[in-house]
Amino acid sequence: VAFVDVLKLRGTRNTPIILQVGDTFLVFNRAKDYNNGVVEKRDYVTIAQGSGTLCGSCTSDMLGGVHVEDFPLMSLDITFDGKVVKVTFEACQHFVENGIDSIFLSIRRDNHKSSCDTAENSIPGTQITAAPSKSPEEPTALPTRQPA
Repeated sequence: VAFVDVLKLRGTRNTPIILQVGDTFLVFNRAKDYNNGVVEKRDYVTIAQGSGTLCGSCTSDMLGGVHVEDFPLMSLDITFDGKVVKVTFEACQHFVENGIDSIFLSIRRDNHKSSCDTAENSIPGTQITAAPSKSPEEPTALPTRQPA
């Protein structure tokens, strides 16, 4: 779910805003409401790498992002319990339900099959929409605030 929609989630449970995969964090950077002016990774699921724990004063490195239409796949080396594993992140569908924007993602080891083909059947009663088209910027090593 897009972080700008967090207040719309009152009364719901088990709805991820920040996903942690090993030492990597994912957030849907939806450009709407108070985040409408965002330029970098607009409407992308951003992928940042940090220390592996959430804290208010940590920094992380922006590795890139995935976008349903423009840049749907990204493979990265992720650290799990001291072991490095190649992981593929894939943006399958952008959907809106009750005014809440979400992205259906396939996150898998590099040699495993995508789960994007099950996305259509996994999201009953939703309005599937395409995110605005933007070119992906090159990944940067600039420090960004780690999701909190």
